[in-house]
Amino acid sequence: MAAKRSSALVRFVYARCGAKGGEACAALGARRPTNFSELRAAVQDSWPAILGSEGVLPSALLAPLPDLIQLADLCGHRQVAVRLPKARLSFLGVRSSFLEDPKERTFGDVRKGKAPYEDAELAVLKDVIQELTTSQAARRYAASVPLDRDLPELAALAEPLRSHWAKLLEVLGPEVPNTPVMYLGSGEQRTPLHCDPTENITIVVQGSKLFRLFPPAAAPYLRPLGGWLPAAACWLSGVVPAVYSAADAFQPLPGPKPLDVQLQAGQGLYLPAGWWHAVVGSQEPNMAIVFGYAPHESKGARYFQSWLHPFLGKMAS
Repeated sequence: MAAKRSSALVRFVYARCGAKGGEACAALGARRPTNFSELRAAVQDSWPAILGSEGVLPSALLAPLPDLIQLADLCGHRQVAVRLPKARLSFLGVRSSFLEDPKERTFGDVRKGKAPYEDAELAVLKDVIQELTTSQAARRYAASVPLDRDLPELAALAEPLRSHWAKLLEVLGPEVPNTPVMYLGSGEQRTPLHCDPTENITIVVQGSKLFRLFPPAAAPYLRPLGGWLPAAACWLSGVVPAVYSAADAFQPLPGPKPLDVQLQAGQGLYLPAGWWHAVVGSQEPNMAIVFGYAPHESKGARYFQSWLHPFLGKMAS
C-alpha cells in the first residue's frame, strides 16, 4: 500500500468548512431521501444524497428548464467562458491547439497548481452548443458559468428550483455568490479529482453524469496538493479554496473505496463540503445546474465573511 501523504492545505480547508465523513463510503452508499426531513438529516450528517422525484425534487420544478435547442434560442447570443482540454505539454507557458491531446477528455490541469482552469477562452454559447451536438470530441466545456451574471434568461427559469432549496437553509449556510452555475459538455468530459469547501446541490438537466466520490477521511491516500505555503497564503487572505489531487480517480487507489453515483436527467446530488469527487459527463451532450452554499455554522465552519467572496463563485464540480 502506498504511503499516506499529509497536506497542510487540506487540513486548513477541512478545519474551516467542518468537513467530516468516515471511511465506509462505498459500503454504506449514498442516501436516497424521499422527503425533506430525510434530506435535512443527510445534510446535517454531511452524507451524499441522491435526489429524485419522490417528494424531494418535483418534476414540475424541472419542467421549465430548457434542452439544448431551447437554450440556444433562449440565450445563445451570450458569451460564456469555456475550458479547454489538458494539453500534452506547454512551451514557455504558451498554449496552442497544436498542443492539445485529441484523446484527452480532462478539462483542467492540476499540474498548473492554483490555476488548474487557466486554459480557457470566451465563446458564443450557440457556437458551443453547435460543437457539442455535432462533434464526437468537442474541445470546449462550458463549466461553472454563473447564471445571474452570464445567462439571466436561464437564471429566471431556474428561480423556482433555487427557491426550493430555501427549505434547507436551517441546515445549509449562506448561498455562495455567483451561484447557481451551469455546466455544459459532451464526449465524456472529465474534471480532475478535487474537494470543495462548499455544500453543492447538482441537478442534471440533460444527459447524465457520473460522480466518483471519496470521503474526507480518504484525503491522505489521494495525493492532495498544497503544502504549508499555500495554506499560509489562504490563512492570510481569508480565502478557503478548492483542493486538488494529483491522483487519477479512475485508477486503483489505496485507502477507502470510492462511491460511484450515476445521475440521469431529472436527478440531483447533495455533495457535502470536503468530499472528494471527479465527474464524468455522458457521451451525448449533458447539462447540469449547481447550487452552492457555505456549510452551516453548526458543522464547525469558520471564516464565513471571507468565504462569501466572489472568488468562490468559480467552483470546480
